[in-house]
Amino acid sequence: MERNRTKKLVIISLMIAMALILNRLVPATPVYHLSLDFLPIFIIGYMYGPIWAGVGYALCDTIGSILIPFGPYNPLITLTLVLIGIVYGLFFYKKDLTIPRLVISSLIIFLIKLFLTTLALWPMYGAGDTFMAYVIARIPNCVAILIAQLVITPIIYNILKKTLKIAP
Repeated sequence: MERNRTKKLVIISLMIAMALILNRLVPATPVYHLSLDFLPIFIIGYMYGPIWAGVGYALCDTIGSILIPFGPYNPLITLTLVLIGIVYGLFFYKKDLTIPRLVISSLIIFLIKLFLTTLALWPMYGAGDTFMAYVIARIPNCVAILIAQLVITPIIYNILKKTLKIAP
């Protein structure tokens, strides 16, 4: 029992570290931040569920904000990332990846990023614009991440199933 708990914590820690690297090594602007940091969080959600994925993304953002800040720490950004982690866990924990499940979860994450993340960023970076102008400016970034999720997530899922022999 203790060995399984240790293994779980090690895997989650490695995924958080990987998400941190994928997130913070990519240059960011107030409007654009294209990162593949969602992949390790998807893995946590798939393997351990929504709570762990949400906590993992929160830790990734908090640690990243301390070590390699893009700007002032914003707890609202952390909250949006928690929601995204929860979405991954709710849609994929102990479940097969199906096209409808992938599309719906990716669209929910798209909406979180487009509206909630933008709402969190707007007071810091978009105050000269109306909120909707800032939303419109962020659409290409959110669409690019949506496409990446739709293309890369199934690849990671298949690798997990084959190499780790994890089945829902």
